[in-house]
Amino acid sequence: MLDFDSPRLIADIGGTYARFALETAPGEFGHISSLRCADHADFHAAVSAYLGSLPAVQIAHAAIAIANPVEGDQVRMTITTGSSRSRTCASASAWTPWWW
Repeated sequence: MLDFDSPRLIADIGGTYARFALETAPGEFGHISSLRCADHADFHAAVSAYLGSLPAVQIAHAAIAIANPVEGDQVRMTITTGSSRSRTCASASAWTPWWW
């Protein structure tokens, strides 16, 4: 039974992994998953893969942590290893939060 009107999507987007969970009641988390960012083109692809792995649920609220600056509607994140740069799943261009 849900204490909330719908499960809340919780996400922590890092340079290597995107971690997801659903909070169904205060402090109660389920459907915990950690996806490799390299396996997904961007944030939308990663969150879509996570949501696609769930039983049918409607998400009305979400909290997403991304360790990078956000400027306007642009979310870009890169990790630097030596002199090369690679995109991570937090990279997006003109990203619009689609669950609101």
